[in-house]
This record gives sequence, structure tokens and C-alpha cells, in this order.
Amino acid sequence: MTFTTDKTTLTDVDSFTLTWQSNVDNCIGGSSQPLGGGSTWGGQPQGSAVEYPEFAGTYTLTLSCDGVSATPPVITVTHVPPTASLSVQPASITLGDSTTLTWSSTYADGCSASGDLWGGGLPATSGSQTVTPPGTGSYTFTVTCGRSRHVRPVWPRPCRFGLSGQLRG
Repeated sequence: MTFTTDKTTLTDVDSFTLTWQSNVDNCIGGSSQPLGGGSTWGGQPQGSAVEYPEFAGTYTLTLSCDGVSATPPVITVTHVPPTASLSVQPASITLGDSTTLTWSSTYADGCSASGDLWGGGLPATSGSQTVTPPGTGSYTFTVTCGRSRHVRPVWPRPCRFGLSGQLRG
């Protein structure tokens, strides 16, 4: 019986593939921690499954076919935090001109936005919005991004821009 994985070290934004082959039916596999692709596999004498570990840690995988156990692979998963960035160009404008707010994120699956000129709604994980301030002064725009399967949202510092000042963030 063989039971292998294509990776033994990965991050919590990656996936790995399990492959097994046996000469007997009734194979059932599992993991010491829940996996994003499912917590059990097998059912056939041979096959493969793609799994998505949701949290950092060590996962011990098991496979048993008709009571015979395979050598368990061990997967080590490290956490990759989401990141976000936010900018405004140009940072200083004159009354009546427009400026563009631009944001992006990595390893995030959702963002929210707020601020003096935000028109409402949830932004995508990256994008831009052109705004024309109604008067002179300083304005604040904030984007918060995170991953739903992790309770560690990322808050980039708010961008501030003024009609007569420089970007302060």
C-alpha cells in the first residue's frame, strides 16, 4: 500500500494532493485536524484528493485499507497573514479636481471601506475609486481587509489627503 502527499511543508493559503494505492478495497483516511477539502477520503483502493489546511499546525494523515494502516504522512502548515495597501494619487489637489484612491491586498478574501468620501458598499480585495471632494480640508479613507477563515484582519493605516496638504498615512 502507498500513501503519499506532494508537499509536507506549506502555508495556510496553499493546497496539497494526497495519493493512495492499495490492492484491497475499503480504504478510509482522515486527518488529526479538519481540512478544507474534507476530513476523510478513501472508499476506493486507489485515488487522490486535494486538501486545504485551514490553520497553521501539524496535520497527521491516516489511511487504513481492510485494517492495514499506511505510514502516516505529516504535513506542517505555517500561517501567512493577509496584507493590504492603500494610496491616493494625487495626494494634494485644488478645489474642483479629482483624486484616485487605490487599494490592494494579498491573501485576503474580503475588504470593507469607510471614510469621508466613501460612497458605501463593500469594495473588492483590490480596486480604485475616483473622488471629487466637495470643499477644502483633509479627508480620510480606510480599507480593512482579512481572510474569513482567520480572525486576523489587516488594517492598513488610513490614507489622508488634503486639498492643500500632503498625504498623511
